[in-house]
Amino acid sequence: MNKRNAVSSNSGIPRIALIGQPNTGKSMLFNRITKARASVGNWPGITVNVSRARVPLEGRTVEYVDLPGIYNLEGGSEDEAVVNRFLTRYPVDLVIIVINAAQIERQVLMPLQVKALGLPAVVMLNMCDEAHKLGIKFDLARLEVSLGMPVALISAKYGQGFDGAMQQVSERLNTDFESKPVLADYDSLYRTLMTEQTLDEALEGCVTLPEVWPKTLTEKLDQLFLHPLLGLPMFFLSMLVIFSLIWEIGLPSQDLVSSGADWVQVSLLEPGLT
Repeated sequence: MNKRNAVSSNSGIPRIALIGQPNTGKSMLFNRITKARASVGNWPGITVNVSRARVPLEGRTVEYVDLPGIYNLEGGSEDEAVVNRFLTRYPVDLVIIVINAAQIERQVLMPLQVKALGLPAVVMLNMCDEAHKLGIKFDLARLEVSLGMPVALISAKYGQGFDGAMQQVSERLNTDFESKPVLADYDSLYRTLMTEQTLDEALEGCVTLPEVWPKTLTEKLDQLFLHPLLGLPMFFLSMLVIFSLIWEIGLPSQDLVSSGADWVQVSLLEPGLT
């Protein structure tokens, strides 16, 4: 059962937990927020290292906790069990859900699960620069209504949208302050049925995906080197280029390095030893 106003162990300091799938830039965002001033927290009952840091936000101190990257809040892996234990033992004032904006159709499950847990949250669509290159477009206003929580488009790597996103975090903290902190209600999550249709409906009219996805450099190279006719000639051409570089650059530089080593030995090492 969800326990509101539970006794917190952080002396009344608001606690914000960051969750998200692996490789979404969650820890990079955590480091940007905390300016890399995190330490490993002592959390009784939690068997893995969970980083935390206390930094100011809009004039007050806030504790941020970087939880392990997970794919599903209902999963049974060790990291997922750690997140479960943390959210059910340590009340939080807010959850920041970090999503790879370029893969939102595969990661929208998490904000829906956090909502079912009864936890106040803010969604941060990270890697917006990559999503833009792929031609993905977002209607943030409609997406906020669909998910029932604020949504920010950011790039934790380059800082794009970061200040506005943190303003949303501060506003959400102020809005829900009277009903904090909160423990996760996993019973409610287990009773909530989420299907592929549920995920599609959450993004319907909110996200526009390109009809034809642009190919990455890796895909373009694969198309060339794995071609049934051109693949083998390209392989031999690549080997020829590599051996030519070794012959033209590697061998002459070997003599240069040897001459430099001899000079160091004669000019610097031997006089110092005699």
